[in-house]
Amino acid sequence: MLKLVSPVLFACAISSAAVAQHPGRHQDFHPSMSPDGGQVVFYSYRQPNFPDLFLVDRETLEETQLTDTPALWEIEPDWSPTRNLVAYSRGPSMRELAMVIRNMDTGQERVVGQGVNAAWSRDGEQLAWMQDRTIWIANAEGEHAHPLELGAVGEGTKSEPSWSYDGTALLFLYENPDDSTASRFEVYAYFLADGAIARMTANGFQETHAILHPNGEEMIFASSLISPNPRIYRVNADRTGHIRQISPDMGNLMHYFPSIGSDRETLLFEAGRWAEQTFYIYEQPLDGEGQTRRLTGPVAD
Repeated sequence: MLKLVSPVLFACAISSAAVAQHPGRHQDFHPSMSPDGGQVVFYSYRQPNFPDLFLVDRETLEETQLTDTPALWEIEPDWSPTRNLVAYSRGPSMRELAMVIRNMDTGQERVVGQGVNAAWSRDGEQLAWMQDRTIWIANAEGEHAHPLELGAVGEGTKSEPSWSYDGTALLFLYENPDDSTASRFEVYAYFLADGAIARMTANGFQETHAILHPNGEEMIFASSLISPNPRIYRVNADRTGHIRQISPDMGNLMHYFPSIGSDRETLLFEAGRWAEQTFYIYEQPLDGEGQTRRLTGPVAD
């Protein structure tokens, strides 16, 4: 069982180094935009072993390797929308991951607990993550960490938290332990003011990485709901109206981890093929009307 550890503050000894994009191994996942909109952080399996964190400049497409730790996993970075802080998970194995807050200006890092699925509130004042199979929250300094009361949903795992833009609710994914089908995964919302819980999805498909649109009226998620390969979709949060695909088909690529940029106008996601072990980071206008652009991967000749 994962246990909360005391906050630890230390300076990262690894300096960042700029690297040119190259045609080698690219398994790039979990994009998140910087507060000023200039960069995107992601994690990638560029080396033979464990993943590291990288940055890509949205204008020049120059990449910077943020961490270089061959014996540690560093995954699922989330950049605060208002502060130059990146929360991510780090550890020697997937069963031993610490939740870390990194100050991007100083390189200092604070361990706030154990867990995965970091998610900053839209005002940058709170951090949520999954620990002990449920959702925890703390303030921006990683202090006053505590679990949410989600037992009313059931005994299954609660994961993948994401915040509403007004800060009143958290979405999370619930896995029903008594169901072995894709329908065991459903999205719920927890309302912080009174602890009320509402079910957001109810179908036979698995929706993952659910986030709320800035308008507060729509939900965006990844799913194989319509296509055999996952795509990014949007639907009214009250489950009325039609589900609309907003990421392009792009052949048989699989799309995961949608996130909305700090500009509230850009959709980021990853797309690739597991058979080829290749995934890249893409961006496009949030409304789905416009060009999709690849941010990572080999430069075309």
